[in-house]
Amino acid sequence: LQCLGITFGDALAQHMGLDWVAVEDEYGRDPALRLDGTSVLVFPMTSISKRIEQGEVVDVYDLFNAACNTINDTARHSA
Repeated sequence: LQCLGITFGDALAQHMGLDWVAVEDEYGRDPALRLDGTSVLVFPMTSISKRIEQGEVVDVYDLFNAACNTINDTARHSA
């Protein structure tokens, strides 16, 4: 499922012009996507698996569109 999250992240990166980065904190190191020129970070690796583990039905197209909208909204508000 996390491989699906990375693939999902690659699609977001290509569509939104995001760059893969490594984010490290006291809990470890995780792959994330960063919107160039902003502090906006997205953690797509578990975006699908967390939903499935919670018993949700995942529509990847809806999740993708929602993620794009959230990234755009967050970028506008953080600028």
